[in-house]
Amino acid sequence: MAGGMIQTLAGLTEFIRNNMFAGTALASYGAFWIGCAFSLNIALMNLFFSLATYNFLAAGAETGDIVCMKVTGYVGIYTAASAWYISFAELLNEIWFRGRVVIPLGAMTWPGRFNSPASIEARERKRLQKSR
Repeated sequence: MAGGMIQTLAGLTEFIRNNMFAGTALASYGAFWIGCAFSLNIALMNLFFSLATYNFLAAGAETGDIVCMKVTGYVGIYTAASAWYISFAELLNEIWFRGRVVIPLGAMTWPGRFNSPASIEARERKRLQKSR
């Protein structure tokens, strides 16, 4: 989250210097990192990895290498498809299915805690029973 805040701050300083492209890119990426630090899943980790790979390859494509340009294009398409899948799943699961997980995003398993679908359901049932 701190990295997202620093990146957003860097974007704001670029706006002050009248560098609109860098300001927009840095501020939007920073806000994206801040927002995603609160709810992380396997699909978002995949998106972050493919986005980082795309940015690395895009810098390499500036050399004019045709193969690097093609690979960058394919990785960019994959990154965009991943982002569309995540947005589709988030919207449908939260709005259409009212919080039920119908389109999976892959729950992160943290050390010391087992997150199988059965254990998640059992914890949810316990939480609902306590709230009644």
